[in-house]
Amino acid sequence: MDLGRLVSEMREWRRHLHAHPEFGFEERQTSAFIAAKLREFGLDDVAEGVGGTGVVGTLKRGNDNRSIALRADMDALRIPEQSGLPYASRNPGIMHACGHDGHTAMLLSAARMLAEEGGFDGTVRFVFQPAEEWGKGALAMIDDGIMRRSLSKRSTASTTCPAFRSATSRPVPVRSCPPRIISRSSWAASAVTQRDPIAATKCSSQPVRL
Repeated sequence: MDLGRLVSEMREWRRHLHAHPEFGFEERQTSAFIAAKLREFGLDDVAEGVGGTGVVGTLKRGNDNRSIALRADMDALRIPEQSGLPYASRNPGIMHACGHDGHTAMLLSAARMLAEEGGFDGTVRFVFQPAEEWGKGALAMIDDGIMRRSLSKRSTASTTCPAFRSATSRPVPVRSCPPRIISRSSWAASAVTQRDPIAATKCSSQPVRL
């Protein structure tokens, strides 16, 4: 694969998404764009409307029955954009101010690379989640049966927190009961210096109780 071409395409996708932001559970154009790209890449299955406006793409290679899910969020925020950039938001009062356009573009690039190059034995599912900012998009997809689609029996938690020397990840078994995490709240701007319960939830593949 020509990585330079992929980077250029990823930049184009990100700028297209940035120019057309949509609020949570309203990501219809975004979902249509994602689904069209996944089909263009040749994925085995592309499910739309999961949890309202979510998209799940499935890519299978080989005969192994193991699977893994890779996830990105799609929604924007109700913030007017004043950047003046050529690809600034064209939807008044809505902006990709939290990077979800970049997250989506990165996951699309992963789907394209894996579809073209393979290099694995099993199933990869690409989950594009709506309404992350609401905190309701993941639950909507779960209520719509996404976990019954055999997404994965293990989850990988990762962090690029500056308090650590490098990104870290480890597999975490899926438990039958949601865990409960007891901690104090912390200020998001300095969470790395405090007892951050959110960081702990990254090690769980199921909803947690705080």
